[in-house]
Amino acid sequence: MARRQALALAEARIDQAATRLTRAGIALAEAERNLADTTLEAPFDGTLSDTAVVEGGLIAANERLADLIDPDDLEVSFRVSTVCSMRRASLFKHPCASRLTSPVPILLPTA
Repeated sequence: MARRQALALAEARIDQAATRLTRAGIALAEAERNLADTTLEAPFDGTLSDTAVVEGGLIAANERLADLIDPDDLEVSFRVSTVCSMRRASLFKHPCASRLTSPVPILLPTA
C-alpha cells in the first residue's frame, strides 16, 4: 500500500511539473509577444531628435515619441538679414561657405 501511495504521489508530482512547464512556456510566448509590441522600427536609418519619452515610461496610442531625421533627405532653412541679402553676391566668399557641398538658394524678401 505504501508503495502505491508513493507511486501515485510521484505521478502527481510529474503531472504538476508538466503543468508548470506548460504554463512557463505560455508565459514565455506572451512575454515575447509583449516585447515585439514594444519595439519600434523605423522604415529607414536616421537620427532621433526631440525625444519626448524615457526608457521604461508608458506611452499612449498616437503619442509623439520623437522626430526621426533622415540624413539623406535634409532641407535647410534660414533667414538672411536685409544687409546680408544686399551683399548676397559676396556671401559665398564667407569662410563658412567653404563647408557647403552644394549651392544654397537664397530667397530674398519681397518688399
